[in-house]
Amino acid sequence: MLLICFSSKDAQEPLSKVLHCVERFELPVLYDPERLSAEDDNNLKGFKAGIEKAAYAILLLTPNSVSSPCIQEEIPQIYTKYQNRNIVIFPILYGMKADRLPPKWRFLLKMMYYEANEESEIYSICNHITCHILMNELNKYPFREFQTFILHNQNIPLMSYPAKLLNAYSTVDDRNQKIKVSLLYALYAYIKSSYNISAIPQFYHIGILKLFDVARLQIPVDEREIIILERLMLLVLNSVLFGHSC
Repeated sequence: MLLICFSSKDAQEPLSKVLHCVERFELPVLYDPERLSAEDDNNLKGFKAGIEKAAYAILLLTPNSVSSPCIQEEIPQIYTKYQNRNIVIFPILYGMKADRLPPKWRFLLKMMYYEANEESEIYSICNHITCHILMNELNKYPFREFQTFILHNQNIPLMSYPAKLLNAYSTVDDRNQKIKVSLLYALYAYIKSSYNISAIPQFYHIGILKLFDVARLQIPVDEREIIILERLMLLVLNSVLFGHSC
């Protein structure tokens, strides 16, 4: 579960941009929708319950955050969970520099933080966060790269075809992104037709469909999105072989 911590004054922008970017892969996102229409930041409904469920937190920090009573209460709670190694924090500084953070929040600068001012930067940052989350998911499984999967499955009848597709994939030039997307989509279509994937979390495979649609519509797919696609495909393969790891 990905928790988003934000000021109500940022509900339209930049929150809407962040939500658009992280929800396009249908990552399980939690935020308090009642705060979107709140007149102030005194509404903490659902936050304490949400933080207990969250494995990740995006701290959307803007000039509005500095004066937000809600953010003042939320950040210490998130940090306590971080100190107990129970959550990963992604601070995003939007429209402000690191040196404008209040002294009590400067500990966030020791983490992997991001600075953004434009929509394109938010898009890139959210792709980076998605990559990180997917890698953490992959760490629950045995196969974390295609070559390892090929070596262990090329002589197993049910997995010989996926192994052949991945062998072909490994020979494609990195610049030929449409072919790479098409091969991984073909592999996903084969897995979907051969196995029951209903028990697999939807965010493991919905991104494969969306990135295929993007490429099919002649929209460029960047290097980070190819990495996302590869990790999603590995999550699907691991899940059908070993079951879903909670």
